[in-house]
Amino acid sequence: MNKRLSIGLGLALAATVSTNAFADSCDNLASNATWTSNFGKLETAVEKGQYDDAVEYAKPLFAICQKSPALLYYTGLAMKGKGDSDRATQYFVKAAEMTSDVAVDPGMSRRIWYARYEAEHPEATPEALKAKADELAAEQAKYNELKAEWDSKTVEERENQARMEVAGAYLIEESKRNWGGALWAGVGITAGGLILAITGGVLTMQVDKIEKSGSTTTDKSGFAVTKPYVASWAMLGAGLAMTVGGAVLTGIAGYHYARIDLDNDGSADESVSFNVSPTSLSFGLTF
Repeated sequence: MNKRLSIGLGLALAATVSTNAFADSCDNLASNATWTSNFGKLETAVEKGQYDDAVEYAKPLFAICQKSPALLYYTGLAMKGKGDSDRATQYFVKAAEMTSDVAVDPGMSRRIWYARYEAEHPEATPEALKAKADELAAEQAKYNELKAEWDSKTVEERENQARMEVAGAYLIEESKRNWGGALWAGVGITAGGLILAITGGVLTMQVDKIEKSGSTTTDKSGFAVTKPYVASWAMLGAGLAMTVGGAVLTGIAGYHYARIDLDNDGSADESVSFNVSPTSLSFGLTF
């Protein structure tokens, strides 16, 4: 009976000692020289970016206390520095969970929870936000560049439109001058033809009263014809031809002159050209 009691008390005492030993290993870290020495090396390695060395310094520390939030946090930083984001997230999450079991100062607690948040929400990190801001700035710069290019093209198009309007106005005036000139040329030809035709007609009616001596000719049929008689009929025919031609030219020119303002663009398919000299009159029409 006494032996059983002794064995039971011994087991309970051993369990108590074991539990207290584990608790002491994490609760009294500041007095553990091995811990403080290696933990200082771990912090320095992480700060200097020597992440492989930091991982090596962490190994003996985990043998002392695996629940240390600070140890888990710095190990997570080392993993993050090495590019292993998945393992870094695991360490940060574990460190945050351990803050409820192991005492840690408020400043370290904030850093741990912030590291966990960043690991679980990489799009919200300062780096990610800066990258997004840079991307938006680049897009804005591209937009401004395209807008400036568009505005310059708009200005160029407006300048071209203004030049076209000036050219159109010039063409309208040019067309008016050409058709107006043709119109007045037609009127002049018509007037000249009428005068010539009237003169020839009067001479024809008066031909019998003109002196015939020394001025007769004979045609193939033997009919006697006077020179004044031939001249009068020639004048009459030429006058009638000029009158008809001048009237046709006047009508065509007047029609197109009236259409210029209706078309309102000065680019009609029809055109006219004419040339007047002391010895000749020529004109051309294009439809």
